[in-house]
Amino acid sequence: MKKIFILTGEPSGDKLASTVISRLKLENPEIEYLSVGGTHLNNLGIKSIYNLKEITYLGFTSVLFNIFKIKSKINKTVEEIITFNPDILLSVDSPDFTLRVAEKVKRINNNIKTIHYVAPQVWVWRKNRVKKIKKFRNNGVLVKFPKKKQDLRVDLPTIGLKTFKQSKAAGLKGIVIKNKQHVFLDKKKCIKFVDKNKMFISVK
Repeated sequence: MKKIFILTGEPSGDKLASTVISRLKLENPEIEYLSVGGTHLNNLGIKSIYNLKEITYLGFTSVLFNIFKIKSKINKTVEEIITFNPDILLSVDSPDFTLRVAEKVKRINNNIKTIHYVAPQVWVWRKNRVKKIKKFRNNGVLVKFPKKKQDLRVDLPTIGLKTFKQSKAAGLKGIVIKNKQHVFLDKKKCIKFVDKNKMFISVK
């Protein structure tokens, strides 16, 4: 029996994960699951190793006050994943938590495949983030959605050659976008780059 560990760090990730897993359960009901999740995954009958609220610390000040508790949770999560020994570790968003856990897991057991859903925009974040993701990711995609409260009537998100180059540098396999909610820059160059590097573009 195949096993998947689902790793989330906040309620939005729990909800995103549930949309993927609910469909996967229909296609393959034999998979065994364990998670760090919330109510959405729980409603699918997936046990969480602890309450998601225990790691949902918002704001820099609260993180400082809870730094030792967060480190303890990361180590505890790694131990539980190694014990569960999944075929796949599916991490969802919340990179400051999920990427740290996934990296530690890969150091201990490199046979566990890791997939990150809703990849962080590495080019906007820390410079070493690309190398860090590429170091231990087996697969992954960039899921690019409009920003919250973005007025799509006058301000559509853009995707260009730079987006694909940086996705490739991060070890990602492709980009998923919503139909009619993005503007392509240098579309022909993007398609040529995707074909050359065996990536993909998926429009939902």
